[in-house]
Amino acid sequence: MTTGKGGLRNIVQRLIENLSQPGEDAESKLLLLRQLRSTNNWTALRAIERLRVMGALEDGSLISSSLMGASLANADLHHANLSQANMAEVDLTGSNLMESRLSGADLLGANLNRANLFRADLSSVNLFRAKLVGANLQETFLFQADLRGADLKTANLSGARLSTAHLDGATVSLGQLVQVGMLSGSTMPDGSPYDGRFNLTGDIQFALFLDLEMDVNDSAAMARFYEVPLNDYMRGQGWAQEYLPRLKEATAQATIENLAIDHP
Repeated sequence: MTTGKGGLRNIVQRLIENLSQPGEDAESKLLLLRQLRSTNNWTALRAIERLRVMGALEDGSLISSSLMGASLANADLHHANLSQANMAEVDLTGSNLMESRLSGADLLGANLNRANLFRADLSSVNLFRAKLVGANLQETFLFQADLRGADLKTANLSGARLSTAHLDGATVSLGQLVQVGMLSGSTMPDGSPYDGRFNLTGDIQFALFLDLEMDVNDSAAMARFYEVPLNDYMRGQGWAQEYLPRLKEATAQATIENLAIDHP
């Protein structure tokens, strides 16, 4: 049996129309992305589970997404790619964002209390007045992060990279700051530029990376690296000689005591 030109043309037209229609997976993904913005926590968490199965949490589908005000408390978003996303005022309390990508995201006023941000990329993120009480920020990348007015009480900042970050008005203790990996170029909670007084390993390694011949014992060279006047750098080093060993010891002891409480 042969097919006439008109019949063949109709068949081709139907094929084109079918191919041009979004598949069920595409329609399902769009629906789930809308549900992810929900203020109903159960709806949002269910959407996350299904998006993970589809691979949509890591494939770039969430880049620049709008999740403003979403209820994502206790969400499992590990390895998720949320770069450039609008997440202002989002509730991420107790969420798992381990090794997630949030560079350039807007987390203005977001609730990240007790969130796990271990090794997450928060470069250039807006955390202005964000809540990070008890959050795990171990080895987190916070280059150029805006942490002005952020609440970092009891947050674990061990090894965090805070280079060129803004900490003006942030609630954070000296005991937390002596544990971070980098602070060069950052603004401290009192608004002053960081003067190198904690002698952080990451900063020193970065200085040597920039200039292999740098003498880290040369005060003038280190003042230039931290971009502070020599007098300020020397004043910071004087503070370090007097207080830093005791502060580190007290911080280490507090950590041991906390571990004993958590794991009797």
